Amino acid sequence: MVRVTQPRSPCYKLAKRWGIDDLVLRAQATGWVGWYLRVLEPGTVTAGAEVVLLDRPGGAPPSARCSA
Repeated sequence: MVRVTQPRSPCYKLAKRWGIDDLVLRAQATGWVGWYLRVLEPGTVTAGAEVVLLDRPGGAPPSARCSA
């Protein structure tokens, strides 16, 4: 179980790794950024595993709104 703690933007290392100068801007334009997560209960996550929202604190915006 994890908690989203804050959004993150792609960094220059992404562009450097793939050799595409504007890759960070391209990634940001798609809205497909990332998230920092806090592990609340350790476990194993497998490819294709379902992600379920268990709780959203009152007044907290949806994650998608924070990365727009």
